[in-house]
Amino acid sequence: METTAEANWHPQFIQALNEDIHVYFQGRRDLLKTFVDRHLGFKECIEIQKRTFFRDFLRNPVNALWAIPSLSIRKSLEVSAKLGWDTALTL
Repeated sequence: METTAEANWHPQFIQALNEDIHVYFQGRRDLLKTFVDRHLGFKECIEIQKRTFFRDFLRNPVNALWAIPSLSIRKSLEVSAKLGWDTALTL
């Protein structure tokens, strides 16, 4: 059987816990806003794009050219498997 002190303890504990959770998450929100303002602004995005533009400019055409033979080989193997020529898949 609960005493009066135990019955009053539970709501106070829940209230204190809720307040602590609120304070913690508010602090996280403040840190997130600071992080976003510092790292994800327009100026910062342009700087990242400047560093990676030429590498991406060279890489994307190579990937596009490689897609043609890669897709052709993959589809040929799939068609041969559907026709029952499963030995082609072991290559």
